[in-house]
Amino acid sequence: MKYHGTVNLKVSVAMYAFFIAGMTMQVAAQQLGVSSPQSALVFQPGIMTTLAGSGVSGHTGDGGPAPSAELTNGIRGIAADAAGDVFFVDDTNDTVRVVYEGGATAAQLITAENPSVTSPQVGYIYVLAGGEGSSGTPSNGVLGTNARLKPGAGLAIDAVGDVYFNDTGTNKVWIIYAGGSETTGTNLISLEAGITVPQLGYIYAVAGGSSGLGYAGNGVLATSSGVEFHGINDMKFDAGGDMYIVDQGNCAIREVSVSNGDLTTIVGNGTCAVQANNGPAISTELDQPYGIAVDANGNLYIADKGSVNEIRMVYAGGVAGAALITLENPSITNPTIGYLYAIAGGGQATYPYGGLATSSKLVTATMVALDAAGDIYVAAGTMIDEVNPLTGALTVIAGNSTAGYAGDGGSAVSAEMNGIRCVAVDTAGRVYITDATNLRVREVSQGMVVFPGQAVNTTSAPQTIQLSNNGNSALDFTGGSPTFAGTNVSDFALDTSSPSYTCNLTPLQPATSCTLAIIYTPLSSGTSAATLSYTTDGALSPQQITLMGLVLPATATTLQASSQSVVKGSAVTFTATVTGVANPTGTVTFSNGSSVLGTTTLTAGVATFGYTTTTTGSLSVTATYSGNANTAGSSSNAVSVNVTGGTISSTVLTTSVTTVNQGQSVTLAATVSGNGATPTGSVAFTDGSISLGIVSLNTSAIAMLSTTALPVGPNSVQAFYLGDATYAASSSAARVQVYGSPTITLSASSTIINQGLNETLSATVAGNGIIPTGSITFYVGSTVLGTGTLTSGTTTLSTTTLPGGASNLTATYSGDSNYNVGTSNAVSVTVNIENVAFVHPGGWLSASDVSRIRGAVANQTAPYYSAYLALPSSPGTTFTPSPGPVVTVGAVNNSTYSSLQSDSKNIWLLAVKWVATGNQAYATALCNGIDGWSATLTTIDGTDATLRSGLLGGYLAQSAEICAYANPAWPNKARAQNMIRLFAQIARNFAQSSVPNGNWETFCAAGTMEMAVFLDDRELYNRAVNYLLFGQGNGRVSHYVINSAGQTQESGRDQAHTIDGIGSTAEGGSDRLAPGTGSLWRLRQPSLGGV
Repeated sequence: MKYHGTVNLKVSVAMYAFFIAGMTMQVAAQQLGVSSPQSALVFQPGIMTTLAGSGVSGHTGDGGPAPSAELTNGIRGIAADAAGDVFFVDDTNDTVRVVYEGGATAAQLITAENPSVTSPQVGYIYVLAGGEGSSGTPSNGVLGTNARLKPGAGLAIDAVGDVYFNDTGTNKVWIIYAGGSETTGTNLISLEAGITVPQLGYIYAVAGGSSGLGYAGNGVLATSSGVEFHGINDMKFDAGGDMYIVDQGNCAIREVSVSNGDLTTIVGNGTCAVQANNGPAISTELDQPYGIAVDANGNLYIADKGSVNEIRMVYAGGVAGAALITLENPSITNPTIGYLYAIAGGGQATYPYGGLATSSKLVTATMVALDAAGDIYVAAGTMIDEVNPLTGALTVIAGNSTAGYAGDGGSAVSAEMNGIRCVAVDTAGRVYITDATNLRVREVSQGMVVFPGQAVNTTSAPQTIQLSNNGNSALDFTGGSPTFAGTNVSDFALDTSSPSYTCNLTPLQPATSCTLAIIYTPLSSGTSAATLSYTTDGALSPQQITLMGLVLPATATTLQASSQSVVKGSAVTFTATVTGVANPTGTVTFSNGSSVLGTTTLTAGVATFGYTTTTTGSLSVTATYSGNANTAGSSSNAVSVNVTGGTISSTVLTTSVTTVNQGQSVTLAATVSGNGATPTGSVAFTDGSISLGIVSLNTSAIAMLSTTALPVGPNSVQAFYLGDATYAASSSAARVQVYGSPTITLSASSTIINQGLNETLSATVAGNGIIPTGSITFYVGSTVLGTGTLTSGTTTLSTTTLPGGASNLTATYSGDSNYNVGTSNAVSVTVNIENVAFVHPGGWLSASDVSRIRGAVANQTAPYYSAYLALPSSPGTTFTPSPGPVVTVGAVNNSTYSSLQSDSKNIWLLAVKWVATGNQAYATALCNGIDGWSATLTTIDGTDATLRSGLLGGYLAQSAEICAYANPAWPNKARAQNMIRLFAQIARNFAQSSVPNGNWETFCAAGTMEMAVFLDDRELYNRAVNYLLFGQGNGRVSHYVINSAGQTQESGRDQAHTIDGIGSTAEGGSDRLAPGTGSLWRLRQPSLGGV
């Protein structure tokens, strides 16, 4: 496009609006992909999101979700087509990539460049040209993804979706051909590359001849060998298809004609300098041009980043451009075509701006973009600025001037970005940003209104949001009034009465806007969320505004008065306390009805106010807490204060009874007298600080109140006469004792035990309020078992004297000064009688067992004889033990433990051999082994002492039982019993507090039974049996056997542990069946059959 001539700006506002509305489906077609006039509803502030990039630098993720992909800080040029597909350059990764959003042309390119992708997925990222992290030199007629590149910062899209990028290695502009015929792309490919039938997805050079840096080639074909650029940084197209190139190193803007392919310079002269505006563009030197944009009339916008730091326009004609120039430069009333003018920057105003763009100071303007309405977007460091073409005002639409990464999902103007390189806008008004330092592509779309805090059931001041038409035709609200939806839809409403509310549903012309006013009334605690939707004829309709409301933490205000009644002229102090949050701040206003008495400041959550009464009568005072920015306000209860005359009165209180059981009625009577007329008014009855009620005096000046509400204990009730216009207040007190009826609960530690074992009884006395004291007497039937003193309402009694059989136990409470006597529930306990004397040998073998086994071995009867032959030959009849005094077993075992383990086995084998043969030499060796240990062993310790005491103590006890049977005059039996008792003292608690392992407990219980038989200790024996039958731990047989199939706790572990556990349970059973040890097992459980 050639620039020439001048324009007169004496055009009416109506004509101006007409030009804005008609501005340009052609430019939209070239830069935004719009094929016809299109309106676009945009909300400000919008919502910030991340479109692509995980924040990790790299080159993985292509073919997957864009937010999960890795990008680098080399993301630069960006563009979007009509469908919202977003293309960008990642120069560090040497690629051109696209985030697919459903466009047909983009899909065609993706499948051509990535043959394995037959159906691109929306929201996924794909490579269109280059190889991730692999640079090289491209050549004409190569599939884009087969080429190796060194891409620069520039990226553009033409009307049909061809993608253009610059390559720094070849110093050229390349096209990725997207299909179509007789297009800008096919014409340039034919002119510049000599290819008349280009192939889909292939790349072709369309500008640049020499890879060397320089400034040459004007007036010749753009790809001629003599053409030189010095750092291409951007390229864009005008409505006719001419391509404009930022030749950054030469500080020039150069144009490639779509009609003949020739290259010309239209701005600058090849040298860089800071020169004033308002002169011919061709002779004005630029400082540091970065990006460009072209509007429908061919006006060229340049982001000149250097010392100038302005957005500058080369005026090509049109009322819209002329009007904007005049707005920003009031001295220019008739702009000259082909001249360069400032339209943003150069002033002193800084963030957050708000005035004319040329009165503002831009921050590193690296890119400029346009929407169809002519709004101008500027990439400025950490923000995206916008210039309104109708008002010339500069505002911030994204970023808060702080460098960082924050704000996704929230208002775009509160978000943080860092190292912005480029910006692009699509037909729907969505803004895309290469946020390079954050390694992400960000998007601004939709809209959001956030209410910072509001108390429940109160209404906020209106918040506003701007509705703009960023399209190129009028926007009609085809759906009528907007609709609210979402979780808390009832919390939000339009405030049409607000002066800020200007959206009346009339069509919005391009680049114009209106304002909504929205109010927030939270109906419950927590965060509120809803949406407000508009249906229009614009792109992406319907569109939503996200509404968020934060409910302030609730508070509660309570009010107290220093007195219920004061004489007129006296002062009363009101104290308001605010709770619900830590250290509330603000003020409290005290009011009598609707009249404000005064306001004071909270200190540590408390505000006090002194008021001097002036007239008799009743005050009804409330306190209202103001709240603050972070805390909701609240109002107190009303407090009544009676203001009386000064004549002395007298009050006498009497009660119908002085003692009463809880829940029974007592009548309080207050008689008031005075010197003169009969007193009138009311009497307030209280019990301490608790109000019982207020009763009016009758004609005899008596007030009566009956109540059942007095609590247990001594009660000091009071009658407080509130006074009247003549008489001052007076009071009287009386005492009433209330006795409670307690609940006594009795429980027993076991409901079935063996005789002689300990039973623990627990009694709890529950009252109402005061904790009962006194004592409990425990009974079995009518026989006293013992007494206990209550501590915190509970006492216990342990006894071993319960009679055999089933008995009913009860507990009787003595009562105390506040509670009546009472009796508990009855608890039934069954005591098993075990008085049979032990028969020796006992436990595992009886005398008949010994005779049977020995006879079977002598007669070589199977399987006894074969089992006998399988016994090891050692130990023999000359066995010598290796005892020691201390056995340590656990994480670290000492050598004495190893000796004990080995000797216990050998001693037991000697017992078996004696049983099988009757050879007395075995009995002698057996007893010598036991004697050796009983003379030496003093201590068993270590983490596994309990388990090993049960196991080895049981084996030694079995062996000692045989020794005593074989040698009735065994001289060291008592010493052996002392040793066995050492084992028993350790094993008698059955390891139930050590580990949750049934094997340990069954080993200890079975071993304890065997030791008890040798020791003739019936209590110890019953203790073990009772544990196996009724214990609380995992060794109780009904706990250890887990199902009717006979599986145990160890069944899922391994065979050895499973057999060990079953064996120890069987040992206990065999001990229980031996003569003299007691009756048969009482379990009668099907699971034992499975075992």
